[in-house]
Amino acid sequence: STLEANLEILARPEGIALVMTDELLFSPGSSELSESARVLLEQIYSVLLYLDINVNIAGHTDTTVGFEQDNLELSSERAIAVLAFFLQNEIRQERFSISSYGGYWPIADNGTEDGRRRNRRVEILLKTHEFIGGYP
Repeated sequence: STLEANLEILARPEGIALVMTDELLFSPGSSELSESARVLLEQIYSVLLYLDINVNIAGHTDTTVGFEQDNLELSSERAIAVLAFFLQNEIRQERFSISSYGGYWPIADNGTEDGRRRNRRVEILLKTHEFIGGYP
């Protein structure tokens, strides 16, 4: 799996989202970070050390039923795995929040294999802007 095919950088109202398919981070149905995921997250970690901004880590799945867990639980465990990687070092935990959406917030068509692949993702949102009408 190539980085170009499995990583998107998107503008969101709150900032910049690094959108990584599960292929970059996990084995199918797993929430344990792969060795290549650790290498990639180490690069993101080094950037986070120098940016004093808040970060949201959101887990997403496709809508297919499978494996032993339901999609909401799997997306939550994946977001927590990425969070735990960042917190093992010296970044303040108060900067982070996590979200778990299961298959409820697709970015592609779950009716195609490519769409399901894109929907199985973790988004790391770098909150560079306050969301208008959002939090106080």
